[in-house]
Amino acid sequence: MKGVLALPATAVVCLLSVAVAARGEYDGSNTTSPIVDLGYAIHRGSLNTTGEFYSYPNIRYAEAPVGDLRFAKPVAPQTADATINDGSDSKACPPGYPLWLLEQIAPSYGVPADILRAAIYSQPSQEDCLFLDVFVPESVQEAVSRGSTDQVPVLVWIHGGGFTLGSKDASGPPTGLIQKSAEVADGMIVVSINYRLGMFGWLVGDPDDAGDTVQNAGLYDQRLALEWVQTHASKFGGDPGRVTVMGESAGGGSIQHQITAYGGSIPGGDVPTSRLFAKAIPQSPGFSVTFDIEAQWSMVIAATSAVAGATVAEGDVIATLRGMSEAGARAVNVAVIEQSSYGRFGFGPTVDGGIVPDTPAALLGGGRFDKNIKIMAGHNSNEASAFVSRVATSEEFLAVLPGVLYGAPNDTLDHVATALYPDDLSGARGYTTQLGRATLLVSELTFTCNTRYMALARDGLAWSYMFAVPPGHHGDDVPYTFYDGSDPDVVPGLAGKLQEYIARFAVGGTPNCLLCDLDFFPRYGYFASSIAVLGRAGDAGVDTEHDALDNERCDYFQDGEWRF
Repeated sequence: MKGVLALPATAVVCLLSVAVAARGEYDGSNTTSPIVDLGYAIHRGSLNTTGEFYSYPNIRYAEAPVGDLRFAKPVAPQTADATINDGSDSKACPPGYPLWLLEQIAPSYGVPADILRAAIYSQPSQEDCLFLDVFVPESVQEAVSRGSTDQVPVLVWIHGGGFTLGSKDASGPPTGLIQKSAEVADGMIVVSINYRLGMFGWLVGDPDDAGDTVQNAGLYDQRLALEWVQTHASKFGGDPGRVTVMGESAGGGSIQHQITAYGGSIPGGDVPTSRLFAKAIPQSPGFSVTFDIEAQWSMVIAATSAVAGATVAEGDVIATLRGMSEAGARAVNVAVIEQSSYGRFGFGPTVDGGIVPDTPAALLGGGRFDKNIKIMAGHNSNEASAFVSRVATSEEFLAVLPGVLYGAPNDTLDHVATALYPDDLSGARGYTTQLGRATLLVSELTFTCNTRYMALARDGLAWSYMFAVPPGHHGDDVPYTFYDGSDPDVVPGLAGKLQEYIARFAVGGTPNCLLCDLDFFPRYGYFASSIAVLGRAGDAGVDTEHDALDNERCDYFQDGEWRF
């Protein structure tokens, strides 16, 4: 069941098999492997002879977020270690899987959901997980070893997974991307990062019990990792002035939040976003503006009390969680996430008045974002099929609306059901079934309209595309992004084009090459809302079409008034 989330073909498969990051042949010789001194740590690279790149896995970019740092902002490494580290110990943050997701994907593996659950949670992970991997083209590494000061662009990957699961290496090494970058230029360095997941990264909590906790800790993790890139990329031959971030699903949604961080007005002491990265490639940027925070907090209180073995007062929850063992805190995290309603994951970014002053859609529409970042945004043709339960009648469609549009008043629900997504199954509205009606609503609200908002905000400095290889499910594009020639389900020619668009954008700021045999990728703007459509016929074709997201539905959701 490929691509059910960004995950089944990537994160879930990787969790149940050998470490994907080890794909390819590595030269483990210590006599020739390069060593990089970061000042606080020393790391030895390993040559992947298949992909022709050096890998520096599991580099710490923050102190362990445990004890008093649990639910707090991340802190840069404070102590130095003179031991040469080869990064052989894999690092992943503690995940949490909703039960609806386990039940959905278990048949694909031929096992009951409880067996799959046990297998997933038996995989290694730890709260001390703020690490990143660096991949350096062999030619770049050799130049650095010779003392060259030349620098190449850097691409930073932010993984997806509903903000509750996934890891930096779940999609495998960036072999194809690195090889393509060497074809179009002098190569590029790729960095993939972990960030805290679930309750550990996205706990809202009680404002009266906050202390030094922060909402959206995962966003601060990502920013610290990007600061690390600014400080240390040059040691690997990377150019800190030419950093591109790329992420899918929750990773793409994270990029949307970073572009709109603090509403574009960075407070003193923090780094302006455009000094962290100059370009962004959000893929299927996932973010739901409707989130029952009170229900989440109630579940956290109940789960904390259950694990503690006694009723915990609301004002004592944070202190109790901080005092718990890692196993206890993980149990609370899993208990809350497993209760998530269908299509949801229990935790994620929330408006906090600080780093997230409003929804990204509203901030982009109001011009409150960093305007110095170029964008190449993408979405898939059938994003929400995995996130909508069975809807067969108009009555069932109406029944799911309050959950999809949590907190919306009745007049809003009526407007959505009658004017925006009416009970018209003729196909004129883009759907012929009630399930298609619900799927389009969730797709646009949660994923696809987000690409329109970002591309429109950067009028003339943005490109937008739709990955349309049938069935076009959420996550189906990830194997194309990371294609290395080994996946038989991928159309090689289309994967090569997507990787070339990515590499050219990261290297030169445009996906196009006028003198190359590469299909034209149109700019996006107010007067020409055109997008590139990849693989609609299941082949390597790339077409130009008017963006179907240029519609009243996306405009309505961006306005934000519907929530009140």
